[in-house]
Amino acid sequence: MNRSRSVLAGAFVAVVLLTVAAVIAVPRWAPLVAAAGIMVIVAARWPKTFVGAGLLAIVASPTLTNWLEWADYLDEAVIVIAAAVFVTRRLIATRRVVVPAWAWWFAVFVALGLVSALVHSVPAVVMLSGAFLAVKGLVFGLSVAQLDWSPSSVRPFLRGGAVVVVTIFVACLANIPDPVWWASVFHGEAEFFRGELGFASLIGPFVQPAALGRVCALLVVAIIAYQLTVRSSWLQLVLLGMASFGALASFRVKTYVSVIAGVLTVGVLARRSIPRWLIITVAASAVVAAVPLYLFVSHDVYLYVFSESARSRMTLGAVHLAGEYFPWGAGFGRYGSYTASAWYSPEYLRLGFDSVRGLGPGPTQGDYLNDTQWPAIIGEAGFIGGAAFAGGLVHVIVSAVRGRNGAQPALHTWVRLTTVGWLSVMIVESIAAPVFTSPPAYAIPFVAVGVLHSLDRQWRARLESGAQHDRDESSGAEIGD
Repeated sequence: MNRSRSVLAGAFVAVVLLTVAAVIAVPRWAPLVAAAGIMVIVAARWPKTFVGAGLLAIVASPTLTNWLEWADYLDEAVIVIAAAVFVTRRLIATRRVVVPAWAWWFAVFVALGLVSALVHSVPAVVMLSGAFLAVKGLVFGLSVAQLDWSPSSVRPFLRGGAVVVVTIFVACLANIPDPVWWASVFHGEAEFFRGELGFASLIGPFVQPAALGRVCALLVVAIIAYQLTVRSSWLQLVLLGMASFGALASFRVKTYVSVIAGVLTVGVLARRSIPRWLIITVAASAVVAAVPLYLFVSHDVYLYVFSESARSRMTLGAVHLAGEYFPWGAGFGRYGSYTASAWYSPEYLRLGFDSVRGLGPGPTQGDYLNDTQWPAIIGEAGFIGGAAFAGGLVHVIVSAVRGRNGAQPALHTWVRLTTVGWLSVMIVESIAAPVFTSPPAYAIPFVAVGVLHSLDRQWRARLESGAQHDRDESSGAEIGD
């Protein structure tokens, strides 16, 4: 308790000193420094509340950026503060930092990305910017893992998730009457599917249909996992319908496929009979969506696999660079990432991307430079780095599946199934979007991974404590005999 108060007192003193310094040195920075200071205090005193609020801030940051310029750095600020404060708290309390086994896979990826950048003399500002972009989700997950979570501390996130579902659904309903006007309000994209149906792709409270679809896909998986592991209710069915509507209304093939992958993953891992309502709902949806889904998927497969698209050029370019520079890549900040597009990479010029539509320099010509995930991972860290990143994901999933125990609380099991389901969603979406690095959804699965690691760690500690207690009692009995 005294240590917690020391952390809080130290954070408060630091905030006051930094705010005073900002007022003296650069007055216009004072509000931002004060805001950051408040975030530090909240993180130190109420860390789990900070995780929830920070997660909401990351999800909302692309929308907020349209009105608040500083919101563009909101997700980075949340992650940096969480890492600094949570690690400090852990060191003070236990004098050691939690390092999950799967983190070493990602450490290899990071090391290869940095070494590759050094080998190719990438400027430090580009290298560090690209490196932070590549690992910020991982850093947030590791920071969350430093906290001691329990099933009861997960409950507030359930209530918050329900509020998020209702908010998104209401925004989608408001989006329907005039999608063009709604998109102009949010500075988003009013994309229309010009097929037989002629429906508009909704954006809800986000700036792109893809963002709406991805967040709703994660919500659908989480709700179904709750139904299968904790309890089923009509309220859950209503929330499921709302989240499913958002996913469907995005009209994104990757969202449809990722929802199917996530739901199937959760259903298989649940190891129980599937409720009749879920079977009927899935069967009815499959019948209704069969033809439109086939048209969507076949169109995208032709566009991105069999045609000379920007996305296929990016993928082939990453393979080319990884082969040319083997065992290195082009280095962080040099291929497939936002950093590589902001500082238009020399690799793009060398590959002739400056003359390809959507891959040119500048914000108006480079719309597709940051359109996928794995070209950035492989292109910047090479084949070995890409394999290490994939190995880390596999390690997380396998550990989550193997760690299941029937005696664990229902909410613990829910976090486990949801984590694996969310990673399934993100892996599918990563084929066509930079889902591990870009808001609004990139932080969500990493937070779940961190929470699950903490729950598993404490569960093992309780089992070991119980086993030790049994051994002590047995030893005492033998001495008495």
